[in-house]
Amino acid sequence: MTQITEPGMEYDSLHNTLPDFDPFEMPEAEPIPLPDNAYGDGVYFGLAEDVYHAQPRLSASGIKATQASIEDFWHDSWMNPLPDREEKDSLTLGNAYHARILEGREALDRQFAPFLNKGDYPGALETVSDLKVRLACLGLKVGGNKPDLIERLKAADPDAVIWDDVVSEYAKKHAGKMFLHADQLQRIEYAAAFIEKHPTLGKAFRGGHPEVTILWTDRETGVRMKSRIDYLKPRAIIDLKSFANKSMKNIERAITGEIANYRYFIQAAVYCEALDQAKELVKAGKVIGDVDQDWLKHCCATPEHQFMFVFQKSTKAPLVRARIIPRDRMLIESGRSAMKIGMRQFREFYDRFGDQGEPWIDIEAMQPVNVEDDEIPIWAFE
Repeated sequence: MTQITEPGMEYDSLHNTLPDFDPFEMPEAEPIPLPDNAYGDGVYFGLAEDVYHAQPRLSASGIKATQASIEDFWHDSWMNPLPDREEKDSLTLGNAYHARILEGREALDRQFAPFLNKGDYPGALETVSDLKVRLACLGLKVGGNKPDLIERLKAADPDAVIWDDVVSEYAKKHAGKMFLHADQLQRIEYAAAFIEKHPTLGKAFRGGHPEVTILWTDRETGVRMKSRIDYLKPRAIIDLKSFANKSMKNIERAITGEIANYRYFIQAAVYCEALDQAKELVKAGKVIGDVDQDWLKHCCATPEHQFMFVFQKSTKAPLVRARIIPRDRMLIESGRSAMKIGMRQFREFYDRFGDQGEPWIDIEAMQPVNVEDDEIPIWAFE
């Protein structure tokens, strides 16, 4: 056995000669500057989703993107002046689903409405031709433009259903709302029933606050961070996930595959860190929004919140499964490690390229390298 200490020096005496050093106690870095219109560190209740996404900060999804490539991360970030357009329809449906599950039916009805269906108004008069036919049946003149025809018909038949009026009234009634097809809203309600009728999971989205935003600064790297917790309870962090299972795997294996493929353990680690930071922000009085102080005190008194994913299938039967990620498991440790690496990588490229529109490029990774035989799968040679 190799001798690693001087003869006669035991481990305890060696340990006593070393200076006190905590590997997790790193010197604080200069925080990355924030734009004047950005929000400062704090715990935000009721912050609008678009405002959250506009914050120039690194998130769990951003950390996962850096693992793919720093170039892809930059492309999807707030720093890219030419971002890709997002699919509005799928975003609207996802937002409606989240609103219904996290906040309830009333929240869904405040924000969303079904598209107006002409089939619900049989006999409604829409075109100029429709109006003229109706006027002719009443023995009235059929000359003039559409507003003239509508006015003449209303005077003669106040009960006539004019499609233009129906559209106008519907728009006023649902001003500011987003619209979905009736069957999409029915599907959302169907999915909600699967959760709410469960004796245990039915309580998962009660007694807490939806969409809690936490903005903080990592002391070691100076990187500005952000997280948006789907549902925060006094003792638990709940995150809602949808999945399709298109390959029709066994449902338990499919969910395990989702966690692995999308590296959801990184999100779990980042959110746990966010909540630890939130407790310090609460102590500093950096709480913005409407929240019951007794509830907040109870929440902050919990030493470690349990982290739970609620998975719901988005196709066919919207079945539900819950998965807890314990803090003392390798999954969380791996997530923490990825979080630290991601923050350091972000800081490195920020210091190199800045945030004023110059693309972040991993120059070293672009250098030519040999393709080794053992890198190619055997089936390629068959």
